[in-house]
Amino acid sequence: MPELPDLEVFSKNLNKRLAGKQVTEVTIHRSSQQLNVTPETLTEALNNASLSEVKRVGKTTHFLFSNQQILEVHLMLKGEFDIVPDDALVKSKFISLRFDDDDYLVISDRQNLAKLTLAPKPSSVPEALDLTLEYLTKQLKKRTKRKIKAFLIDQKIVRGIGNAYSDEILWESRIAPESLCAKIPEEAVNALFNAIGAVLTDAIEQLQQQKPDLLKGEYRDFLKIHNPNKTHSPTGQPIHGKKIASKKTYYSDEQVCYS
Repeated sequence: MPELPDLEVFSKNLNKRLAGKQVTEVTIHRSSQQLNVTPETLTEALNNASLSEVKRVGKTTHFLFSNQQILEVHLMLKGEFDIVPDDALVKSKFISLRFDDDDYLVISDRQNLAKLTLAPKPSSVPEALDLTLEYLTKQLKKRTKRKIKAFLIDQKIVRGIGNAYSDEILWESRIAPESLCAKIPEEAVNALFNAIGAVLTDAIEQLQQQKPDLLKGEYRDFLKIHNPNKTHSPTGQPIHGKKIASKKTYYSDEQVCYS
């Protein structure tokens, strides 16, 4: 599933290529319960509107239109964005937006799980890159039995972090994924807070350098610990894999378990 760094790059590239263009045709290729309005309502809302901006919000992408409409897209596990001259080039299409230069934005998903929401409600949950140390500390102390791995990927606590980058953040801060949130000492919480910003920011920069035109997929080759192709961490310690919080989790023995 795409996470904050992936979606940040996707949104910037979508914005660069599509902002300012007018929608001339909306095609919904298959019905889905993952759309919160009827196909007719969505078509009416977007047809003939100009796309003002594309931006990432948490683990979703927001398309903002000139008529004040907002379409939120959550790609889930296998959803993808494509910009093509003919939407027949894309398989498993969910929706196509044709623009006035005849380019198509196609949202596809072979699992049919991608969620589209017209006029999404604002969230009060902070973005991972907007966290404050005070908020993080308070939320950790409230969860006496929660493992830190589960905490980081919970979108009701902090938005944007998923399985891969939670492992990177925990390795960077040297906190074991099975640590209990409320048991993590102040010094380690500070390290965790700093690691969240550093890991995510660095990942965005790596993606922009290595995959500057990225619109879809998960490019993970540069990850230090959440990488099936690596057997040892950057410091030479063996990497272990274990299911934690229902996710395949990678870690090393140099990470301290607080329990």
